Amino acid sequence: MWRECVSFGTLLGSADFLRHECCTSVTVQLRGIVMETTAESSRNSFHLAMGVLVFLVFLALLALAVREWLVLDAESRVGSADLDAVSLAQEISEEGRSVTPETLVSLAERLVELGPDHDDRAREFLLRALARDEGRPYAWTLLAFVETRRTGMFSAEARDAFARSVQVCPLCEKDLLRWRLEFVITHWDEVPASIRADVFQGADFLRWWHLDADFLQTQKERAAARGIPFADYQRAVNSPVRPHEITD
Repeated sequence: MWRECVSFGTLLGSADFLRHECCTSVTVQLRGIVMETTAESSRNSFHLAMGVLVFLVFLALLALAVREWLVLDAESRVGSADLDAVSLAQEISEEGRSVTPETLVSLAERLVELGPDHDDRAREFLLRALARDEGRPYAWTLLAFVETRRTGMFSAEARDAFARSVQVCPLCEKDLLRWRLEFVITHWDEVPASIRADVFQGADFLRWWHLDADFLQTQKERAAARGIPFADYQRAVNSPVRPHEITD
């Protein structure tokens, strides 16, 4: 009887041991499955993140390519002889295209040539160009002309734009010096004395180029017809800059 009890107890102990071993084995297997599943999920998440990143980079490059194409397209159309300036200006304005300041100024010049009906759009493009690059004396001068033609007078906006043009480049190329002098004589009564003096200082160097004699004589005659003391302003010029220092 004792032996049977011992055998039965041994049997029970063995059963407990087997249950323990079985549970331990199952637990280990489950842990392995969980770890493999976690590793696989991590790999999938990494691959998904990399795929999303590559896709976003592709979209960014595509957007840059499209933007560059639009800029080149606008610039090539501005330079073409058969340009429909009005339709192109409308496209750029309504679509908010980003084009270079050079393109904006060139297109504004074309619109100004088409007449006063397009001055508002020309003004828009000039302001956009100057917002990105203030060091453009020609654009400032053209803006002064547009502001004057829009309002029918040498307005405060026109005065500020003209003054900025002189400030940015007081002794620029000859064409700009000529234009400033002609413009000031046309709007003499509205132009402040300080701007008159600055323009005559620049115009003084025109007489050092022999090709400007006829132009200066024409402006003297225009000034005389309006009672403008052209010679007095010429004599008042006092500048240390010599003609050969001016960009031609």
